[in-house]
Amino acid sequence: MPKLHPCTFYLPKTPEHQVLHSLDDYTADELKSLKQKQKKGFIQIIYPNLTQADKNKKIRERWLKAISEDHFLKKDNPCIYYYKISTSEHTYTGLICGINSKEFEKGSITQHEKTYPKRATLMASYLDEVQIQAEPVVVITEDDPLQSLVPLEIEKRQTIVSFTFDQTQHQIWQLIDSETQSLSKWSEQQPYFHLADGHHRVASITTLSKLKNKDFLVSCFLVSQNSIYLHSFIWFFKKTLSTQIVDILIEKMKVFNGVPTSLDANSKKKYDITIKIKKHYFGISTVVGLTPEFIREQILDTFPDILDELCYQPDVDPHSYSENMSQFDLVFYMKPCSKEMLFDYAKKGKILPAKSTYILPKLVTGLFISPL
Repeated sequence: MPKLHPCTFYLPKTPEHQVLHSLDDYTADELKSLKQKQKKGFIQIIYPNLTQADKNKKIRERWLKAISEDHFLKKDNPCIYYYKISTSEHTYTGLICGINSKEFEKGSITQHEKTYPKRATLMASYLDEVQIQAEPVVVITEDDPLQSLVPLEIEKRQTIVSFTFDQTQHQIWQLIDSETQSLSKWSEQQPYFHLADGHHRVASITTLSKLKNKDFLVSCFLVSQNSIYLHSFIWFFKKTLSTQIVDILIEKMKVFNGVPTSLDANSKKKYDITIKIKKHYFGISTVVGLTPEFIREQILDTFPDILDELCYQPDVDPHSYSENMSQFDLVFYMKPCSKEMLFDYAKKGKILPAKSTYILPKLVTGLFISPL
């Protein structure tokens, strides 16, 4: 029975000129260009060109300076927001709220991807100094949280924020007290929520919670399973494979009934995994368990060096399987897992390898900034 909490949020004054995508989505030149364009944007606070020694301290100082100069608006009263994201292809609706870090620790919000303690500890140190969350994690509900509300009535009211960024419209409405109370009753009936995106961010907050012996609210975008889209990652190895390793991998394709194929959209739909080994392509149709597990535990089990140096790219672009991957000796293309299988694994406490799922929507950074 995860409880939803109102949160205090700082909203940007001119979000179309202040928010940004994940830093990982930009090249170094694109980040420099964005910093030049967004003079009052969140990029000015977290711009990565800082020495590691004073990085966290500088980010905190920049944040306080931005607040003092009124670049962001603080809502005095904690609240829950109704948030709508509209692209040319999809519309996502959900709620921006807080969930106690204890709920993640005790498992009422399942987590399906592996996290790394060293990274969580490093991020916890960062959070302890900067004292803000700049991007809510995405939490999936099996039942629609909006069923306890009347979205059409909410959307008749004045938006708190409405803007377009990168051809995507963002609209935010503040819920009234009666709607918050209805949500509270709805959430009490839910046995589980599922963390979709932000496993290391959650791990860092729960790590900090234990270190400080204090509970924190995790900033969340709560969205129904009907409003999400599951994609997979492309896994690839950038280094050159030796002839010996190539021969071993091709022999493994025979063991797992790999079928020689070519790489195209039909191949990716037909096979659970399509694998590129040098200039050869193989399709595997029958996989026991989820595909990421199968790759790690069956195909690459004897190659720890490859496992340690795998690279990842979201498989959302229909052309991502062609030109940009042709240069690599080893590439894995996977069908996305189903929501049902993902939820089933999560409820059973099974943990998938990192980069097993790529779930949309992805939120922009700097739109909902909440203090710890």
